[in-house]
Amino acid sequence: MFDSAFETIKALKQKISEDVFSNSAKKECESDEFGIFVNEWCYYYQVLKKLCLKVKIMQNEKDSDKIDKVYYDAGCFENEEPELFKNIVVG
Repeated sequence: MFDSAFETIKALKQKISEDVFSNSAKKECESDEFGIFVNEWCYYYQVLKKLCLKVKIMQNEKDSDKIDKVYYDAGCFENEEPELFKNIVVG
């Protein structure tokens, strides 16, 4: 009798624990407009909105119409980043 009751209580505890943690994680993820909850994980996706590169050009010393090398110098966005991402909106 005690074994049966213990197994029932243990199963209920496990079920409640799974529901509490799964639902709160899912609710927390979905409360963020950018969160996507799939297979027990919360994902945040971004897409590239703009790309901007500053380059330095080294012209040929003998022929100014020719370019010897092009170097990446920096990006155009905050902290000289070359890319600007946008969060994907769920829905």
